[in-house]
Amino acid sequence: MIVVLLILYAVAVFLAAVRPTRSILSEYELERRAKTGDAQAKKAIFREKLLPSVLVLRDFLVLLAILGFAVVAYFTYGFMLAIFITALAAITLAVVRNIRTWSNLATSLYRHIEPELLNFVKYLHVVLRFFANVKDDFINPTIGSKEELMRLVETASDGVVAPEEKSLLVGALQFSEYRASDIMTPIEDAIMLKASTELTPTKIDELSRTHYRRFPVFDKTEDNIVGVLNLRRLTSLSVKETLTAREAMRPKVYFARTDNSLDDILAIFARTNTFMLVVIDRHKKPRGILTVSDIFERLLGRPLSDDFEFDADPDAVATRIK
Repeated sequence: MIVVLLILYAVAVFLAAVRPTRSILSEYELERRAKTGDAQAKKAIFREKLLPSVLVLRDFLVLLAILGFAVVAYFTYGFMLAIFITALAAITLAVVRNIRTWSNLATSLYRHIEPELLNFVKYLHVVLRFFANVKDDFINPTIGSKEELMRLVETASDGVVAPEEKSLLVGALQFSEYRASDIMTPIEDAIMLKASTELTPTKIDELSRTHYRRFPVFDKTEDNIVGVLNLRRLTSLSVKETLTAREAMRPKVYFARTDNSLDDILAIFARTNTFMLVVIDRHKKPRGILTVSDIFERLLGRPLSDDFEFDADPDAVATRIK
């Protein structure tokens, strides 16, 4: 009978030492990957949903082994001694199960039978889940993708991440995914000037009311953009006579492709020391206008304020601060 007691005790220790590893990915991330057709993600979802039931079944079998141990001890040694031996076995069980050698061996053997066990447990899942002390969710998940990180940011309470910070973080995470065509102002919506346009005080006032500072200048057709007019430069000119758009413009135009990423666009702005690009398609036809402000607005998730323009005059800036 001692051999039977030892076997029952070993079975209890073995079962209690089994520690199935959980997925390091969250339920959201696994489901996102499964929707893309990832077969491994689908298997992981099936496994993670059933693991709480597997743990319940494990604990139930451990209890049966201990009860069997107690019954055998009772018929072998009597009531009082059986209580003492069973209590001692239960106490030592909690210690022995945590020995790394036992735990690694038990978990390794468990992995070999896990597929068959999961197929068996799925029929008992409806019952076993009510006894689970682990929710049907994933434990200690890591962030498995940029999409998941964005979801965490977007769903965070305002007490943790302010709305403005959410917009900034989401914009930063999506930054490399955008193309010039995503944020440019379509050419048909852009305010453009013909090269021969006379910049009278009335015309300058009209342009100022648009809240734009730079305007593409074209010659003959809007497909032939020949320069960029900076309104702030125009208002600072000391000459009094009326100029044309061609005379006041900067006769240098820089271009970007519709498929250029925002990283590429920033590099172009940095190399050319300009603030406006003409976005063209593969046929070199203008499709839109892109400014530095457009990029920052996409990054910040809101329009930029005109309260503080770049100003070379520190007194003017100080006046605005007051």
